[in-house]
Amino acid sequence: MIKRVVIRVWLYLERVGSAGSQFLGALLCLTDNPNESISGRSYERQWFARHIINAPFKLIGQKDHCKESYEADVDWARETIVKDQIRKLKDLKKP
Repeated sequence: MIKRVVIRVWLYLERVGSAGSQFLGALLCLTDNPNESISGRSYERQWFARHIINAPFKLIGQKDHCKESYEADVDWARETIVKDQIRKLKDLKKP
């Protein structure tokens, strides 16, 4: 029971952290993609900031947080595109 609560809280905090990163990315980085995290953008652009961002995550065992964030951003975008394509196909099949 306690383990389930801890997992749910952790997943919630991940979502809030991701949303905060996207908000700050849109605000500070003036990105044209508001769904991109600061970490992902730092990896993609190879900014020096990625080393600073990665440092605290290394303490909890994450080797390259910025790379993982970039890959998560790409996966999320890919999922969104696939869902949209499926929706369009379903719309075509409607009489």
